[in-house]
Amino acid sequence: MKYFKYHEFDSPDAPGSGRNMDPGFLSRLDKAREYSGIPYTVNSGYRTKRYNAGLKNSVPDSAHVKGLAVDIGFKTLGQAHKILQGAIKAGFRRIGIGAGFIHLDSDRAKPWPAVWGYPTTNPKLLRQYETVVEGGATLQKAGSMGLALAALLLYIVLTGKEK
Repeated sequence: MKYFKYHEFDSPDAPGSGRNMDPGFLSRLDKAREYSGIPYTVNSGYRTKRYNAGLKNSVPDSAHVKGLAVDIGFKTLGQAHKILQGAIKAGFRRIGIGAGFIHLDSDRAKPWPAVWGYPTTNPKLLRQYETVVEGGATLQKAGSMGLALAALLLYIVLTGKEK
């Protein structure tokens, strides 16, 4: 790997477990990082089943426990835009978008391709969404903040517009 060290992918409860990541997945992630042109912060990589089970909203068959997923942190929509562009160019087709992170996975046992949003109530991100989306697009305030954020970031990737 050019841009990562295995320890960045360790499950918090198992030092050295980052070596359980799928080599093909890591190769694709390395390409995505190169295409993005910015450093990646790995928020979550490999997870032991025990650690995964203790997380709120985790699923038992998470791609993280198979070494086929990563959550990459971002602080600005510009960073998110670059991460998404790099991920798509590298061939990622399962992408989840949340407040401050992008989930990438290559689990072919799950629907493919797939894009989804995680719920957010982050007011800064919501204001940015309302500023960026133009031309009659609507933001549904009731229960769809994750989808709104996903729509925002995909809009940015497709149009190249950031405000």
